[in-house]
Amino acid sequence: MAFRRGADIMRVKQALTLWFVLICQFMPGILHLADAEGAAASPAEQLAAAIKVGEPQWLQADGQRFLGIFTKSTTGTAVGGAIILPSLGKSPDWPDVIAPLRKALPKYSWDTLAIALPDPAKGPDGRWQLAPYFTSARARIQAAVTYLQKQGIANIVLIGHGLGATAAAVAVSGNAPLTVSALAAISLGPPPGSDAKPYGPNMLETIHVPILDIFGSRDFTDVTKTAAARVAAARRGGLAAMHSKQLDALKRSPQARQLETEHNGYIAFRQLKIMGADHSFRGAEPTLIRRIEGWLKKQTDAVSSASGGLTSG
Repeated sequence: MAFRRGADIMRVKQALTLWFVLICQFMPGILHLADAEGAAASPAEQLAAAIKVGEPQWLQADGQRFLGIFTKSTTGTAVGGAIILPSLGKSPDWPDVIAPLRKALPKYSWDTLAIALPDPAKGPDGRWQLAPYFTSARARIQAAVTYLQKQGIANIVLIGHGLGATAAAVAVSGNAPLTVSALAAISLGPPPGSDAKPYGPNMLETIHVPILDIFGSRDFTDVTKTAAARVAAARRGGLAAMHSKQLDALKRSPQARQLETEHNGYIAFRQLKIMGADHSFRGAEPTLIRRIEGWLKKQTDAVSSASGGLTSG
């Protein structure tokens, strides 16, 4: 009996040893498969797989792949393409502002391309560091512009929300702006807890495309309290453009047809406040969409009238 028990114990030890060898042999492959499955299940991949309206498009900027959602006009023709830029930490299908706009504008003859923007980093002081963020965001916006141009779309506008609107304003400002037809800035301004530079309302002085500045009456404090400063900056920018004769882009705005508007320098700037709306515009989406679509239509009509027609895919 003792001999038999000893033999049984030996067989168990041999079996355990064999299992251990097999586990050690195959574990690297198992771990590799797990890693591969984990990579495929990233948030961006999950979002791309879940899209019901529009098509996922993977774009490249600065050697990085990022997600865009392209939605074609549902009217059979497109008057232009709208690049839609989400705010801090939001996806290109975010249910507040972004998804409603990207899905609604195709009903009004707009192709839309909502894109993911990078997340800014925080500095040692705990504040958002925006300078490197704006550089990366500009590269992504340019990649989106290039994508739409390859679709045959010539009339391209930017629509940004929050930090996305600020990134768009930075990208079309200054001496080397990205080439677009207009900018609709929703809740324009950096997020709370940001470094003081490189954005400020005065940046609007150096933007030479039509601007819609739209925000909620219950928006972030930094957005509402700088509304007057943005108007003043737009006025100064319009006057400077008139004095320097740099009016080609601004003249496309329907507001420029009004003599008194040209004289006071506003030319191509309009500011709208949606009463009762907060930063998310939850419950105010129909008004937001209607205001933006109506403004875009006026810009498109002005461009079409000036150029004798538009070329879009």
